[in-house]
Order: sequence, then C-alpha cells, then structure tokens
Amino acid sequence: MLGQLLNRSRRRDLILHIGLSKTGSTYLQQQLFPRVEALGRHCSIAARLRDRFEPGGMDLEQAMKWHCKNSHPLIWREPLGEQLLQAMATATDQPHVLFSEESLYFLRGLFMGQGPALRALSQPRFVGDHLRGIRRRWAELGHGNVKVLVFIRPQWFWLASRYVETSDSLPDAGQAHFEEQLDRLLGQPLSRGAQTLDYALLLAELEEAVGSSHVLMLPFEPLSQPKLHHLLADFCQLPALAEGPLQQTRSNQRQTSSRSWKLKPLKPGLHTNQPRQQEIHLTVARERDLRQFFEPGNRKLDQLLPLERQLGLNLLDLDYYWNS
Repeated sequence: MLGQLLNRSRRRDLILHIGLSKTGSTYLQQQLFPRVEALGRHCSIAARLRDRFEPGGMDLEQAMKWHCKNSHPLIWREPLGEQLLQAMATATDQPHVLFSEESLYFLRGLFMGQGPALRALSQPRFVGDHLRGIRRRWAELGHGNVKVLVFIRPQWFWLASRYVETSDSLPDAGQAHFEEQLDRLLGQPLSRGAQTLDYALLLAELEEAVGSSHVLMLPFEPLSQPKLHHLLADFCQLPALAEGPLQQTRSNQRQTSSRSWKLKPLKPGLHTNQPRQQEIHLTVARERDLRQFFEPGNRKLDQLLPLERQLGLNLLDLDYYWNS
C-alpha cells in the first residue's frame, strides 16, 4: 500500500501511444502493454475504472478518443480535461502511465472525401495542438513529461490495409472503387487527407508539441524483435516491456498474399445492387505511383530518425522508398 501511494504521488510521465492504426496496435495492446497496466483499448484493468465522462457517460478510453477527435484543444483547460488526465494519473500503480489508443491520430475521410471541417481536423497540426494542451495541463497537475509513441508503415501497404478495414462501411467496395479512391488521393491530396500520411511532417509536429526527446517514431516491421521492446522500455521507463518472450501472432490480419486483401462483409443495414467482390489487389503500377508520391517525405524521414543507432536498420532497408 505504501508503495502504491508513493508511485501515485511522484512525478509520473504520461506516454501516449497514438497509432497509426494498422501498425500492430492490437498486438501491442493484447500482448505487450498489459505488462505495465496500460490504459486505453484492450485495457487490462478496465473493471477498476468506474469513472464516466461527458458526453454520454463514456469510459476513459472512449472519452479520450472522442475529445481528441472532436473537441477543440482548449478542452484541456476545462474541468473535464483535468478530470480525464487525473483519472489516468490515478488508475495505475506503475511508475509511469501508458495510454494506448491508435485512433488518437485522426485519419478519417481518406476513402470518403473531406470537407473543410474534416480537412482541418486531419492535419498533423491538430494532434499537435491537443498534445500541447495535454502537456501543459499534465505539468500544472504536478506530473512529469508527456511522451508520444507512434508506429508507421509504408503508405502503399497501409492504404490497402486501411481500405479493407473500412470496407464494411463502403457499399461499393471492390477493386474498381479502390483504384478510384487512390486516383483521387493522388490527384487531390489535400482534400483526400494525404497529409496525414506525411510521416516527416507528423514527426516535426509531434516534436514541436512535446519535445524531440519525448517522441519515439518506429517502423512496424521489427515489431516483434526484442531489441525494439528494449527500446520501448527505455523510452517509457517501464522495464517490464522488455521482459519475457511474446507469441509470434498478430490480430486483424486480412491479407491473403503479398498484394491481396480480403474485404469485410457489409455492416447490417447497408446494401449494394452490384455483386460484391471478395478481394482487392495492389498492382505493381499502383504501388509505383504511391511510392513516387510519398518518396520525398520518406527519404527526409530516414535522415531524421535515428533507426541505425536504435535498431541497426533504416527505412531504405525496410522498403519505404527505392534506392535510385
């Protein structure tokens, strides 16, 4: 009991794992993060968290996700913002607080178009503004640093995987529709949200918001390697993240081959008049188009990230761009 009181009274850091979606978040949340009583999605101590928050009596994970997507960053100056942060500070006895919710980084509208309001919310700047508010309020409450953990994946692969993830809400989902959405993304990148996948831009915004030493951006590919787990443990100052082996399984896999993904069935209540295809394919030509579009940012990112020192690899090795 004394140890619990000391942990809760010390200056504790808040580590926010903000995504991206489709980068092994479920794997982390189910296998690695429970070792440190992480909060958020798949929270292992959810039964202990009885607080409910506006709007609508949401739990902690739902409320954090909702307000980071829908509220102005000034929410962290309001009593509700303080209530959310205090709930996280007192929910676990760990020396630091890890909160994991891959939807904290806003990525809606990539395959449905974005009006002006949605486009404003889809800028890396928006998540940066929220992080600045959280950092300021967390410090005012007497706690330590706010840190950000984010995983990335090659954009062409991510887009196919994300399309499949949302296909249960797309009555026209199929190869032709997928190709049409990619054409629009490349032809109208701002209105279709391509800026959300500019990882170099995102890194700069995160570092400006919480400080360069408090951001860890990592590629998805070495996710199960012990070296990466030790890196996470050092960054979070939570040694248990590096203890013991993990199962070599990942959830939410719909990939059927290196270039093919199985579509989801439509949600109840949605209908289509056309025969529904079962799979989509990422063609060689389409991958080339997407590579060329995102290559400048990925090359820049490779110069910014210390992956050679951290993990002994680089983004070129991981096929984020071509050696030309």
